[in-house]
Amino acid sequence: MDSQARRPFRLLWPAGLLTTGLVLAGPLLPGSLRAGPAVQQTNDTSSSAAWRTMSSLAFENWLLDAQTGAPSGPLSDAEWAEFQGALDQDPRTATRAVLVLAHSGDERVPTVLLERLEQRVIHSARADDSGDCTAAAALGRLGDPQLVGDRLVDLVHGERPHPDLEVRTECALGALSLGRREVVPYLLRVLRIDTPSAEREGRLTDSDVTAWPRGRAAKALHDLAGWPYSERTDASVAEREELADRLSQELIP
Repeated sequence: MDSQARRPFRLLWPAGLLTTGLVLAGPLLPGSLRAGPAVQQTNDTSSSAAWRTMSSLAFENWLLDAQTGAPSGPLSDAEWAEFQGALDQDPRTATRAVLVLAHSGDERVPTVLLERLEQRVIHSARADDSGDCTAAAALGRLGDPQLVGDRLVDLVHGERPHPDLEVRTECALGALSLGRREVVPYLLRVLRIDTPSAEREGRLTDSDVTAWPRGRAAKALHDLAGWPYSERTDASVAEREELADRLSQELIP
């Protein structure tokens, strides 16, 4: 794979996500995540230790190399426990664990990622939610449209929506990827954050750092409408209100 093809893996999202790589890459051969060239570059040849400590580039290369390697059997019980147990650890470790699980082909992955999201963890710092955001994005590619879709929708606007705005928005995007259009009104609300209509409907968040989820919602809504998208997170309140109105007229009967 040439360097241009690899580049999206290195574009970290503002919240510290590697989900761009997850979305662009197909499923890995089940069980192919073993110590390979990227792991051998570290001082420890144990894949269990190396996936946590290797550089970001080495980790990305490891995932890419694993896609073309011969399958070596399903994840062992020890490996499954290793990656599952990392889901509630520091943001980088949790994000990497989600990516490994999502690419493993293991049928248990959607359930364990949903259970993690349904803990509804409130993150103290903006980047701390990267693992959960990545889990929600993964479910939009891995999940059953009905079973997983229902649970993602519940995390968006059920009786107990996810309390983290970025994670809640990624749950909505995951559900939308599974064909669940009932999350469109929520995404429009995200787009309207800090506008006069948002104040009337009730605030989604007290945070003043919302450009990232607003941009994610805008991109998804443009794609759904079939409109070209040009990122403008610095658009004025009036422009965002007008855009949300046009998208609402296009997408909601």
